[in-house]
Amino acid sequence: MNYQRVPYEKGKFSVQDVQFRRALLSDFEAIMAFGDLYEGSDYLWALYEEFVSNPENYCIVAVLNDVVIGYGMSVIIDGGMTSVQRSGRISPEFKGNGIFIALQDELDKHIMRYKHKVLYETFSTKTKVDKVEPNNPFRPRYKAVFIRETRTVRFQQNMMPLDLKETSVSQTGVRKLGYADVKLLFETKEVSSELFPSRRLYHFMVGYRVLDANIHHLLCKRSGVYVTLTAKDESDLSSSSKKPCTGRGAYSVGCDFKAESNSAHLDLESVHRVCMMTNLFCFPTKSKGFCSFLDIYARPEAPHKHLSAHLQNMKREMQRRFPGRDGVINVLYGAPLNNEQLLSCFRDVGLGEMIPNGEKYGVLWERPKQLISNAMSKI
Repeated sequence: MNYQRVPYEKGKFSVQDVQFRRALLSDFEAIMAFGDLYEGSDYLWALYEEFVSNPENYCIVAVLNDVVIGYGMSVIIDGGMTSVQRSGRISPEFKGNGIFIALQDELDKHIMRYKHKVLYETFSTKTKVDKVEPNNPFRPRYKAVFIRETRTVRFQQNMMPLDLKETSVSQTGVRKLGYADVKLLFETKEVSSELFPSRRLYHFMVGYRVLDANIHHLLCKRSGVYVTLTAKDESDLSSSSKKPCTGRGAYSVGCDFKAESNSAHLDLESVHRVCMMTNLFCFPTKSKGFCSFLDIYARPEAPHKHLSAHLQNMKREMQRRFPGRDGVINVLYGAPLNNEQLLSCFRDVGLGEMIPNGEKYGVLWERPKQLISNAMSKI
């Protein structure tokens, strides 16, 4: 079957002719025939089966003349508080006919089935603009509630030989967390309020509230959560946070953990010394080898060495997970980190070359449930 063509006369059909149903695994080829949305880094190519098979996701297709011409999905997060729309796409020859809006409305109907719980609807975008406006220009009921700077880096394996003598995560001072560790970190308000001042965090371009109900989204076979800690003999974080770091190496990078196992957990003492956290998500791509997203969160006193350690850890993870493959890495960050620090650390670890003229911000857009109800009442 030629998935790209549907027999119709332009202007001779209406949105009412389009039907919607749950997406099936067998719809994969038809959806992939729409083309690559992200210049070789389209995650749906790698994740479609996982998305459709996961009962937490609501994946639908738009169908005309028994042929799939659109796809979209939503998932309920934040313990039922928030619905996220993502992956939406329409076959190129059907764009501009209102089908994408109809698809979004169909997802909204699903949200309304949870109206006793859902309070917000969100989606995320990346943009090249120099300034993010508070209101979404294309979906006017949505407001920007969380903004992260983003940079994209080319990762070339032949430029970064792996030193097999230093593949242990503990040698970088970076520790991988499990569910109980992340839960403790979230619940330690003194620390989490500085790491996540807006009480939000990004993970693979989905904006989550800092809630226990979201932890399982951060920990899967494609992802990991990592932290670095200040050393035990340094001053308490609560007092040191009043004195910003003035140079490199003001804090060592978890030096007191170098002799410990990577599987060692955070405890009530060590959690207060968490200085920086990163979460990583990665997947293979059809044409570029792999793509990864690294989201970085730092406390006010976090120094240069912590950032370098996390980037080095991420580089080793990519070499371990995708040996011999090149790819792209999307790094998202915010205050107290800045672009100059990031570029300096890229050079320190030999990470790769920045892709010019790339996206500058990742933006989480949100609207409250009442506006969803108002919009649906007009349909």
